[in-house]
Amino acid sequence: MLETTTAPEGEIGHNTGPSAPDQTVRDAFEAIWRIAGLPPADLSRNPDGTYRASYAMHAWDMYAATRDWRAVLTAAKERG
Repeated sequence: MLETTTAPEGEIGHNTGPSAPDQTVRDAFEAIWRIAGLPPADLSRNPDGTYRASYAMHAWDMYAATRDWRAVLTAAKERG
């Protein structure tokens, strides 16, 4: 079955639609990031929804795939 969605004006290309990660997963990731004491500025995103900081993007990829909070701590170690 073909699934379609509509995005409000101005949100086209901002990671919307059925392939977009669940917002609650992203919210959980960002909460863990802050609790871990990592810089909130590293959570800034590009227009396509990817994180600008490479280690934040790496942590997000791992967390989104596994839902494992330790991915965030691994990112902190990679940051140095």
